[in-house]
Amino acid sequence: MAHHPILSDQTLHHLSHGDLVHRPEIERFDGVTVHFVDGTHEEIDEIIWATGFMDRVSFIAEEHCRVSTVDDENDLFTWMFHRRHPHLAVLGPANLAAGGYWGIAAAADLIVNHLRDETIDPERWARFRSLVEGPEPDLSGGYDYYQKAGNLNYVNAAALDVYAEQLMVDFGFESLAMPADFVPPDLINIDAWLDSPHAVEQPSNGSLEPIHYDPKDLVQ
Repeated sequence: MAHHPILSDQTLHHLSHGDLVHRPEIERFDGVTVHFVDGTHEEIDEIIWATGFMDRVSFIAEEHCRVSTVDDENDLFTWMFHRRHPHLAVLGPANLAAGGYWGIAAAADLIVNHLRDETIDPERWARFRSLVEGPEPDLSGGYDYYQKAGNLNYVNAAALDVYAEQLMVDFGFESLAMPADFVPPDLINIDAWLDSPHAVEQPSNGSLEPIHYDPKDLVQ
């Protein structure tokens, strides 16, 4: 369960109760008989053919930004920086196999620092471009992810975080989306709170100052 065939925490529950039965991949069909790759076969009444998704950047013609591919045919270095178009970077195609918010923030830091380097530090921009045009790093985190279309963009969030942090140090990038002075708020003792419920207010810390607004201002 290192990656998700079904986005539901009830999957294991239903498997353990026999409501769902696991089968290996399908080898071929013979009428109503389904032959599986392990040599077994069964007669099946109905098949819902859930083939997954082909990842792509919807606002760019596919030939200009190939995502659901591997090796030299994948245009995005670390699923972010375009190898052939230096002024194109994309945030989001990586499928982070874990909680992804910090991984997205780390990726945003890399993208912003690199894009502005073309103006403020062209030499560093060129060095980073050399990295983008080189070999892809291993961001699997040691997991053997499913290597078929729709799953090729799996990235271990912790591995991406470590790699991005190292790049930030190596290139002297500035933390923007992940401020260095951010301090997480204190954890709440939930047992004590349940004994005496009260409104919880945590002060903001570091650069992550909340944005105050009146919701009515958003209504056009």
